[in-house]
Amino acid sequence: MRRRSHLFPSVASLLAILLLAVLAAAPPVGAETIILYGPDELPPPLPERTFSPATRPPLAHAPSMTPGSVFIIPYYEVNTIDPLAEVALMSIRAEEAASPEIEFYPADEREPIYLTKTVDLAAKEMWTANLRDQIAGLPGVRNGVVTGWVGIVSTQPISVDSFQVFPSDAFATGSNAFKFADLCESWRVRFLIGGGFSGGTQLMLFALNPLGGDSESDPPTFEGEVYDEAGNLLNTFAVWTNENTRLRPASGFVAGGENFGSIDVRVLSPNGGYAAATHDASGLYSVGLKGYCLDSDTSP
Repeated sequence: MRRRSHLFPSVASLLAILLLAVLAAAPPVGAETIILYGPDELPPPLPERTFSPATRPPLAHAPSMTPGSVFIIPYYEVNTIDPLAEVALMSIRAEEAASPEIEFYPADEREPIYLTKTVDLAAKEMWTANLRDQIAGLPGVRNGVVTGWVGIVSTQPISVDSFQVFPSDAFATGSNAFKFADLCESWRVRFLIGGGFSGGTQLMLFALNPLGGDSESDPPTFEGEVYDEAGNLLNTFAVWTNENTRLRPASGFVAGGENFGSIDVRVLSPNGGYAAATHDASGLYSVGLKGYCLDSDTSP
């Protein structure tokens, strides 16, 4: 059994491609590819992966900062022409006088950064912003639905949180931003597709440096396994993508119609990533949960 799906990038503007020093060439333009493999069918051996030296094109100056001073909001979705549609809010609170730098990125890493700005905050002051108002009308930002992620760098202590709201679906999720040091290579998330969560689970996967490619001849950005609640392996999967971040229905990773279980995800690209899930009760309520990091050096 094998199932393949193509998910096209939500950010369509490819007019200007950011050529990063660590890449020999921009990855090919194409759809995201997800392939599911049955429990008795092993994925083909991965091509040998050769990575450039460990650099971070996004937040390139982050290694010189203290680990606690770099934060990431892994996903936002806004509608630049309809203020009553998709909404994303973020806030930064300074513990002492601070001037954090905020970097707004598109979902597709081949596109240039939207905006870099600095906010001057007094001690205990909080800055709150609608991300739509921050990026709407900027060069390279399309009209309509735009997705991406945010990096925040500060030399002084700050705290960061964000909310994502879809008013027409009565769907919302939110969380504290995670620290750069919290990027992991292996994650576990729960999936609920039915029962009280008839709207299913939205899986958010973030990779700091996605590998691109679109077939089994290329190394995927993510791979993993899906289990039912009894611990039986249902299927494995691999994801090829050029996008740093995306919301994906968990049902697209689960073979055989199973409604409840867990998904183990490995981030194969350099510097790791992040995973979270939001469980939807079809317009009644939604519950967002951070994934569980399985890396041996961070797990209890």
